[in-house]
Amino acid sequence: WKAYRQSKLANVLFTRELAERLNEIKAPVSVNVLHPGVVSTDLQRYLIPEEDSPMKKIMESMKDKLLVDARKGAGTQVFLATSPEVKGISGVYFDNCKNSEALTSAESRNVNEAHQLWAESVKLVGLPQNYNEVA
Repeated sequence: WKAYRQSKLANVLFTRELAERLNEIKAPVSVNVLHPGVVSTDLQRYLIPEEDSPMKKIMESMKDKLLVDARKGAGTQVFLATSPEVKGISGVYFDNCKNSEALTSAESRNVNEAHQLWAESVKLVGLPQNYNEVA
């Protein structure tokens, strides 16, 4: 779970930094980050034990109660892409079609970490180093 958590934190930090950079150049674009819910996908196959065991039976019985289908999981993405309610809102965390900034960690609001992630990303994808100043 550590790697998964780090990847989600990176999504939030990168989105916040991108939103800030777009705002600086007055780009008519907004970017936000979201939690789609726990969506029923094929990824669960890695969480449910393969062997026939009591744990497998418990997990499979809970799966339908805890997971949402892909259509419901896409709801927040569709909302952010189409709703006039979020026009001009950028760099914000959404969950279940709601501004959920209050749910984010202090770590996900660390401006220095967001800057460092951006700089490292620029380096990793081979963009010129001065790209950081250009936005």
